[in-house]
Amino acid sequence: MTEADAILLRMATALSESKLIAGPLAWYPGNRPRKLVLAALAEGISINAELHITAVSGLPDENVTFQLCLAEPAGTYPISRFDWKPPGIHTNKLGPHKGIRSETGLHPFAENAALGFACMVSDNLPVCLPVTPEPSDFGEAVAYVCATFNLAFVNGLPFPPWSPTLML
Repeated sequence: MTEADAILLRMATALSESKLIAGPLAWYPGNRPRKLVLAALAEGISINAELHITAVSGLPDENVTFQLCLAEPAGTYPISRFDWKPPGIHTNKLGPHKGIRSETGLHPFAENAALGFACMVSDNLPVCLPVTPEPSDFGEAVAYVCATFNLAFVNGLPFPPWSPTLML
């Protein structure tokens, strides 16, 4: 088994195992203006997984990304991502889903892993499939992510500190 195959196997395990996010959870300014980030380590599983959530301070209830990652000493690798109400349309450029367009969408592990580890990581989960119906609010988006990524928040997930006038 190659190292890439071994990493893909650990990614599949991290996705399938039940995960608890215990916190404490706090939003903090990201590396770009108005970007908010929350990162949490999943507990209770045999593989290290992290959940990264990004939002934009001035855009309540839109442009939120939830990404599950495998955290290893050699690096952090994306497993799956959910883009809720992104600013633009994603068009798949690779694989059997080439040409499919989506706004709110899931970048599923299996479809991206089928392209190979190198493509999956270097192209940042290039396959995205539409999610319909689209979650109508942040709470529904979180519920979708919990079901899809097989995780739960022990103490809930705080809403991003959205503010149309907040400048970070």
